[in-house]
Amino acid sequence: MFDVIVVGGNLSGATAAIKASEKGLKVALVERNKKPFDPAHCGEMLFDAEARTLNLDSIGCPKNEVNKAILTVPTREYAFKFKKSRIIIFNRNFVERKLLEKAGKNGTKLLIGTSMKEYRPPNEIVLDNNEIIKGKIIVDASGIVCHVGKQIGMETKLEPRDIGVCIQSRVKSNFEDNTIKCWFHKPYAPFGYAWLFPVNNDIANIGLGVPGGKKLDLAKLLNNYIKEVTSNDYEIISSFRSCVPLAQPMKKVVKDNVLITGDAARFAHSLSGGGIVNALFSGSLAGNIAAKYIHGEITSLNCYQDLLQKKISRLEKEYHSRIKAIKSDDSYITKFRMVFFIASFVNRLLPNLFEKAFSDLTKKDDLVLKSLNESPYIL
Repeated sequence: MFDVIVVGGNLSGATAAIKASEKGLKVALVERNKKPFDPAHCGEMLFDAEARTLNLDSIGCPKNEVNKAILTVPTREYAFKFKKSRIIIFNRNFVERKLLEKAGKNGTKLLIGTSMKEYRPPNEIVLDNNEIIKGKIIVDASGIVCHVGKQIGMETKLEPRDIGVCIQSRVKSNFEDNTIKCWFHKPYAPFGYAWLFPVNNDIANIGLGVPGGKKLDLAKLLNNYIKEVTSNDYEIISSFRSCVPLAQPMKKVVKDNVLITGDAARFAHSLSGGGIVNALFSGSLAGNIAAKYIHGEITSLNCYQDLLQKKISRLEKEYHSRIKAIKSDDSYITKFRMVFFIASFVNRLLPNLFEKAFSDLTKKDDLVLKSLNESPYIL
């Protein structure tokens, strides 16, 4: 029997496996894809304060550092410049391969290209080849579908408005490699936003995300946005579609011996759809808590819930703010204009204070891990 079975091998799942196996636990990781998506189904953007846990330089991860952002809310443009902080466009495929590699080196049994067919509480995972593996603790890192949570009766259903529907292309053209661009709302991304994240001078991730339940031609919207930001001089290298949770986080992320992490727990930011940092943090926390439980240092897995409660509360507030904003065109535009106006004002007059907000992005998460005497670093 394994101490921990992780279902899902993306960011949160691989991180949970790493942290649990580092503590000497016997771990299995089940991942249905034979290899990480390349290019990743992701905008691949982090702030430098968020990216530090991955040690991108030390692992040789290709990345681009950006010090300028142009955000447009029809029809006003807000420009931001960073003196010390940086926005990082990184190679997520590279990172996910390194995470799986480290988990394997730590002793995790990697069941890559294998799906979970069924979960039979409390210990059995039935694989797609009908093999049965058993685990004392199950970590659900299966993404927006939340496979394990669904099978144990947790509320996993999402309303259409709580699903972010995304489309992105890897585009070849001429780009300013030090500038990201985002366009909020119409005409390119109704009640969502479109983005341009430069990988370098020649390549960029260009995409958009909108709430589900709307009858929109996403391919046409994206094509129009690409034409706008490239002056109609471009080449599409690859494209994908995906979904991210924009819902409230799950109120309960522990049930019996099951821990829910990352997108499965709805730990994405509902205003942006970004979930990388929360996936890494919740995965790290799940692996550490599992180890402490197996080693007898704690008597219940419920402390995982307790340690995440403040994050859950913050994400709930953000969700209610989004719901208010998407009620009408005026409310959406007014919301983002107000936020960006204040932020740009602070950026111009108090740049140190503005950048301190970015340097503090992961401070709360670090304090939680520090309370467990754990390092925030993963790679």
